[in-house]
Amino acid sequence: MTTDDEQVRRHNAEQRLMILAAIDESLRRHAEVLPVIIGATDREAARAAVPELLGIEEIAAVAVLDLQWNRLTEAGRAAIAADRAQLEASLNAPG
Repeated sequence: MTTDDEQVRRHNAEQRLMILAAIDESLRRHAEVLPVIIGATDREAARAAVPELLGIEEIAAVAVLDLQWNRLTEAGRAAIAADRAQLEASLNAPG
């Protein structure tokens, strides 16, 4: 694998981690997030409000808004948390 390939792979992993972290946070704070989404006049307003509430980037807010309700189950939340932990460990591993 070339250095460029490794950089692209790392960048993609960092983007995925950012999105997983945002989803994970939104699920933990669902009691705050849901009223913000419901109270928004449209998708654009929700896309502006969610990052402000959670302190996340817009691309992560889109992922939060696209979240499927089945991800709110205990198993869904556990799978997201496990994905996040695995990706964090991978990114923090030497080499």
